[in-house]
Amino acid sequence: FDAAAAGLDPVALVAQVRAAQPQAAIVAYGAHVQHDRLEQARAAGCTEVLTRGQFSSGMKDVLARHLAP
Repeated sequence: FDAAAAGLDPVALVAQVRAAQPQAAIVAYGAHVQHDRLEQARAAGCTEVLTRGQFSSGMKDVLARHLAP
């Protein structure tokens, strides 16, 4: 999910996903200048937190790491 999305509560979102699918991989990304939002996503328990550039350039690898074969 985009951690920089307006009105998004990363803690609540991660809690909802974990309640429904405890083993789900949760990947958050956002602007590299929004350190606080990325840290909120990390603290909320995301499996992986990336800058938008890391996510965009490495999307294939990110998906390969987290999607079941």
